Amino acid sequence: MLRDLSVNKLKFFKNRQVGESMIYDVVVIGGGPSGLMASIAAGESGANVLLIDKGNKLGRKLAISGGGRCNVTNRLPIDELIKHIPGNGRFLYSAFSVFNNEDIISYFEGLGIKLKEEDHGRMFPVSNKAQSVVDALISELHRLRVTIRTNTAVKRVTMRTTP
Repeated sequence: MLRDLSVNKLKFFKNRQVGESMIYDVVVIGGGPSGLMASIAAGESGANVLLIDKGNKLGRKLAISGGGRCNVTNRLPIDELIKHIPGNGRFLYSAFSVFNNEDIISYFEGLGIKLKEEDHGRMFPVSNKAQSVVDALISELHRLRVTIRTNTAVKRVTMRTTP
């Protein structure tokens, strides 16, 4: 698949021979946890979003994380969390100042995923099923009208500037 950056819009070419194309504000490559959340964030801001994944399902690895239960976040205080990051976890302070573990809990509960706290502050879906997290994120993508293309490998990304 080929996308062309033109006048701050991304053009996604489905079939270059026929010339079919759609213009998107944002194209996200990869349907893992980061790609799902990036697509949702862009969709929430009103962007026309395309999410592309080479596999046949979004959130494949997320669905098996935490032994199939998905440890969503940790409810320990930020200082305590950062203390347990290998190496120098202080770089996380700036990220947590924007979106912290309590924000993550609120976000997922807002999607309808009830969470429970287990030992050492670990937060899991009450269902004990990681798939419930994946399903909620995919439902949110649909609600935001994010265009999803699975089984689609990105072969090339090009950028052209217009004069």
